[in-house]
Amino acid sequence: MIVVILFPAECGNSVTGTQGTLLSPNFPVNYNNNHECIYSIQTQPGKGIQLKARAFELSEGDVLKVYDGNNNSARLLGVFSRSEMMGVTLNSTSSSLWLDFITDTENTSKGFELQFS
Repeated sequence: MIVVILFPAECGNSVTGTQGTLLSPNFPVNYNNNHECIYSIQTQPGKGIQLKARAFELSEGDVLKVYDGNNNSARLLGVFSRSEMMGVTLNSTSSSLWLDFITDTENTSKGFELQFS
């Protein structure tokens, strides 16, 4: 069975499926300061997940951490700020990804639109 997520997942969402979109809060309008958002992606057991940024614009000091598993004790795949995730493709070794978006108390930006498959 193939499940397609037709709506974008926003802050705090857990998504299950073979492909979809994750958005930062308020995207494409600026996200808020002093905020933390967790996103969890689950796909079919035995399948990996590929993650790419269609848009990625964070202020310095704001970060997106991506973990290869179902929580933040899994292997860290990367920590991204500013436009660092543009042009990067992340591949999980598990059927789960855990993303932690953390903003500081200064400045905001447009945020991100991420595609997973």
